[in-house]
Amino acid sequence: MSSPSNSVLEDIISGIFSDDSQTQKQYLSIVGLLYQTGIMFAIGAGAFLVFIILRPRNTRVYARRYKALAKDERRPPKLGRGPFAWVPAIWKANEQYLMDNVDMDTVYFLRFIKLNIWLLLIYTVLGMCVTVPVNYSNGNNANVTDDLNKFALLWITLYHITSLKVFWLHAIGAYVFTVIFFYFIWREHKKFEIDRQNYFTSPGYLRKLQSRTIMVTRVPADMQTDAQLQAYFTEHSPSYPPAQVSIARKIGELQELIDQHEKMVRKLERVLCKYLVGDYASKPRPQMKVSGAMVDAIEHYTREIEGMESLINKTRHETETFTPTSVGFLSYPSPQIAHFARRSMRRIKPLLATLAPHPKDVIWSNAQLPKNKRVRRLWLARLFSIVFCFIAFWPVAGLTFIADASNIQ
Repeated sequence: MSSPSNSVLEDIISGIFSDDSQTQKQYLSIVGLLYQTGIMFAIGAGAFLVFIILRPRNTRVYARRYKALAKDERRPPKLGRGPFAWVPAIWKANEQYLMDNVDMDTVYFLRFIKLNIWLLLIYTVLGMCVTVPVNYSNGNNANVTDDLNKFALLWITLYHITSLKVFWLHAIGAYVFTVIFFYFIWREHKKFEIDRQNYFTSPGYLRKLQSRTIMVTRVPADMQTDAQLQAYFTEHSPSYPPAQVSIARKIGELQELIDQHEKMVRKLERVLCKYLVGDYASKPRPQMKVSGAMVDAIEHYTREIEGMESLINKTRHETETFTPTSVGFLSYPSPQIAHFARRSMRRIKPLLATLAPHPKDVIWSNAQLPKNKRVRRLWLARLFSIVFCFIAFWPVAGLTFIADASNIQ
């Protein structure tokens, strides 16, 4: 004889899995799901329409590489201004083309998106064609109606099943889904290994200076000279001694001069682009106001650039007087030796050795930070992330409420 507490527990469990209680407590019409699908489709179509309108009118964003790589062999083809002029270019751009003309990160970001699409498509087909019919046909269909407004989604879920023998299909399905997932992950991993080997042996990578360079950070103050750092790594990694060692230095105003020089060159380029269009010989030369007087813009920018170049060259000759930093660079004869040397440096403390990025990708102000400031900034960034999560909770909660099919219906 069962105790009262057991009978209450059985009533609760039977209530959870009974069609009547679920129909009353979790009733959700399939019409609500269709509304949700329509809203999501409308949002996606609106975003796509905005892209079609903005793409030909905002080339600074959507054709940035075409302008930046004007004299580079990796320059992408020019696209027309038609709403779908970008489709043929994307259709013809295979992975090898993207690997040669863009980079490996872009290729694998796109492969990650395609991986998600294929997995969701396979799971959807298996779920809709196998699991949903089994759930519907092995339950109590006495309350089922053909009216879509009253057709509950509950009737195609696990809660509708009344026979426990059917659950073997769901158990097998879980294993099948897992095997499919790991198969796709294994396939992508094998593809990545092949592409990585091809990338590291490609002529484009071998020509880059950073491919045979290692960046070392956290260099102590007593080792912040080229000779001392080279002697240190020659001693601790005798199998792979560096061919050249350079300590990064605080260049003071040199970086500001270089940035100003680049901005002035951009201004001159914009003036020349407007002036040299068409029959420029008959056009008046562009003018600009400087200190209240009108001067020739081309000559003014040319003089400014020449003056900055001479100042930059003079400042560069003072390199030896610049203060050394905790960042150093080790160059090797070939990329293969650089990779072997990087592996041999894993246990060298407190120095941290990594493959050198492109010089333009290095944020020098961050690379030269001491450890205590780096830790403070790290925790400050974490604090901002936590605050942002709390602030973003409310708009995300609103979007979740709108996207919920039960609220839509």
